[in-house]
Amino acid sequence: MLVRQIDLDRALPMLPDRTAAGASYRTALVTVKLHGTPVVVAEVHVTPGVATPATLLAALLWPKIAADVNAHLREDGLPTVRMLDALNGLGNGTNGHAPACQRFETGGWSPEDVTVVIPTAGRSSMLPLLVKELLFGSFRPAAVVVADNDVTGGSGSLAQQLRREIGDDAPLRVVSTARRGAAHARNQGAAAVETPLIAFLDDDVAVDPRWLPGLLRGFGRDQRVMCVTGLIMPASLDSPAQVRMQQFGGFDKGTTARLFDLAAHAGDHPLYPYLPGAYGSGANFAIRREVFAEVGGFDERLGPGTTTRAGEDIDLLMRTVLAGNMLAYEPQALVLHHHRATDAELRSTVFGYGLGLGSVIWKQTAARGSRREIVRRVPSGVRYLFGSGSPKNAHLHGSDYPASLRAAELAGLMWAPVSYVRSRQSSSELVG
Repeated sequence: MLVRQIDLDRALPMLPDRTAAGASYRTALVTVKLHGTPVVVAEVHVTPGVATPATLLAALLWPKIAADVNAHLREDGLPTVRMLDALNGLGNGTNGHAPACQRFETGGWSPEDVTVVIPTAGRSSMLPLLVKELLFGSFRPAAVVVADNDVTGGSGSLAQQLRREIGDDAPLRVVSTARRGAAHARNQGAAAVETPLIAFLDDDVAVDPRWLPGLLRGFGRDQRVMCVTGLIMPASLDSPAQVRMQQFGGFDKGTTARLFDLAAHAGDHPLYPYLPGAYGSGANFAIRREVFAEVGGFDERLGPGTTTRAGEDIDLLMRTVLAGNMLAYEPQALVLHHHRATDAELRSTVFGYGLGLGSVIWKQTAARGSRREIVRRVPSGVRYLFGSGSPKNAHLHGSDYPASLRAAELAGLMWAPVSYVRSRQSSSELVG
């Protein structure tokens, strides 16, 4: 499946016919942007082995995106359009380009108010490029902190590598961590931050040029917003495992901005606010530094590097809402995630996600203050986790999604209580 981002303010591109390995594309997953904002994600079928010219792409794409694009134009007070011009995009303004709209108010926040924290175990080949994109792009944060979780002693070499590629004058800091764990690394990185906002990225993503303004736009939607999550789309779907990861759900939360809290913006789902996967992902979010401290940072009993293997990010986001804060989901803050490419990696990832989700649920069940609320929601939770008609499982359609992957997730969910208890015991021993 070909993955592309298309900006309707510009001419449409020609789509290639095959992957670098020679496999023919059959479908294109297109994130359509207008005025710098993703407005809709659409799938279009393409002819295998044949490149798709821009004129054909416009004809295939327009019926799938017209309603969302015109809704966006109406919101901006602009005239709607009836067709998509392959050469001029929407062709809705001066020089064939759509006029800019006011989509980037930030409530007074600026990039200088943000420090980006990136945890890494020293194995990501994409990390140097990501740091370059952040420090030398059009919208630059105050600083980047790389939290090196390679406890084998390679932090010095990582710092030297990044300095060689980026230079000594760039506002980059590499901090080493005392023990394994993504949550521990994130907390250590956050401890080095002095700006009022902390943004977190994973080391296997690429940022859209307007990623940082997108996060700030989320804070600007309401002065009560304390945390902002963003849109995560796949960087490529060139292997069956990557396509199945996207079928599993990927990280995509859609192109509609939303607010979450315990009052006017409380969701109507029967499990709300105990919906840890609904708020976003730790691969792409920002939080006010004082709120991060108030909620206690990341739970170091959860996540990669512990027996729970995942969940530290969704736990923090859920706790932020449970503490009475407002969270914004802002699709303008777009990053591209590199899905695991092999079946073995995918099975391990899906099992780990089930393990992490189950651990977060078990943690809340074990908490005295929320136990009654969790127990009351058990029937709805069972339907949500296991029901074929659940929004969580509706996308697992088609005979090509292996039953073994669904079994791996369920196995992780069932094994979670044991893993969480073991992680708590290990954490207590470290503290002791």
